[in-house]
Amino acid sequence: MNNAELAERIAETNELTKADARKIVDAVFAAIADAADADAADAPS
Repeated sequence: MNNAELAERIAETNELTKADARKIVDAVFAAIADAADADAADAPS
């Protein structure tokens, strides 16, 4: 499943537009990436 398919599934199951669902998917993955970057920066070398 790719991001577009995930957004479409979220839109269908939550009565959202595909555009709104895509914004949610993008925001979630951005937050995950930011958290992973922060964890990597805090990890001992």
